[in-house]
Amino acid sequence: MSADLCKKKDNKKINAIRATVRVGASTFIGASCPALSDSIDDVLFKGKCQLLAKQAMCYGFRAEEHYAGSEVVSYGQLAGDIDNIAALGKLTCSKAAGCFNQIAKAVKKCVKSNPDFVRDTIAAAEAAYKLSAQADVEAFVASKSDTLFG
Repeated sequence: MSADLCKKKDNKKINAIRATVRVGASTFIGASCPALSDSIDDVLFKGKCQLLAKQAMCYGFRAEEHYAGSEVVSYGQLAGDIDNIAALGKLTCSKAAGCFNQIAKAVKKCVKSNPDFVRDTIAAAEAAYKLSAQADVEAFVASKSDTLFG
């Protein structure tokens, strides 16, 4: 890869994202595929996904800094970010297939061990949505009655 999008200061944010992913895995697939939930770090952040996952997170941090305060992104802002976009794009082209295959292999093991894996995982996601987010989404939509949402 030609450019490393990460900075030393990103390690704390990366660790926070990884912790959030572990909680999400436990919530959504902990019951339907405990083996994947327990090994989510290895599946998403190591092996063939390691570099892509880390650089994607760091691109997010760089984009957050670059576009901070912008409600509408201008062509000038995009031009100023093109090196980061290109770096992530090149990396994605070279690493996505291997990372996808690594994740697919883990998911196939889940389906093999639990034929209802997909149904159970969707049910867990729906339950979490109803418990944690549904009221907020409904309030947001209600507050936008004069827009596309309302």
